[in-house]
Amino acid sequence: MIDVDASAVDGARRYLGAIPGATERAMARALNEAVRRARDEALERIVARYEVKGADVRARLSTQLARPSSLSATLRAKSPSLPLHYFPHTPSSPGTGGPGAPGLTATVKRGETRPVPGAFVARLGSKARIAMRTGAKTATGKDALRVLYTIPIAEMLGVEDVRAAVERRAVEVLEDILPQEITRELEAAQ
Repeated sequence: MIDVDASAVDGARRYLGAIPGATERAMARALNEAVRRARDEALERIVARYEVKGADVRARLSTQLARPSSLSATLRAKSPSLPLHYFPHTPSSPGTGGPGAPGLTATVKRGETRPVPGAFVARLGSKARIAMRTGAKTATGKDALRVLYTIPIAEMLGVEDVRAAVERRAVEVLEDILPQEITRELEAAQ
């Protein structure tokens, strides 16, 4: 949650109060720039902390922009848990593993490669997935498999140091941009 300092709004009103709607327009533009830069910071921090592709993160981050009639801008991360095959793992090709073969290892958090006991790479549908046997049988008599998942992007964004950095960036941008937007409105009114 990013709080806008009331003094910033009061300052904008003090300069722009005589111009109808100017305070709201300036605040909306400043909030929108702050949320866009917060999204960029979130992407950078998540990719720096986790072994996930930036495109996968970017696709799951969305913004709701402010309007003069609604001075609220939101950064959201929506995603189900990511399949483990999104992250670096070895072995990487299906058909490997089994008794006597090296176990599967995966890296979710940068610098922390860990073994995943009992996991292997299997072709499920058209893609290679990381799975485990459940111990049950399917209707056709084959071993039932369970695809392994990690944490969602929203949880990655919610990690304390990531969240704090994103909030700091949004507040910094808002404090930098708002005076520029006030000046812009004053120049447009002349």
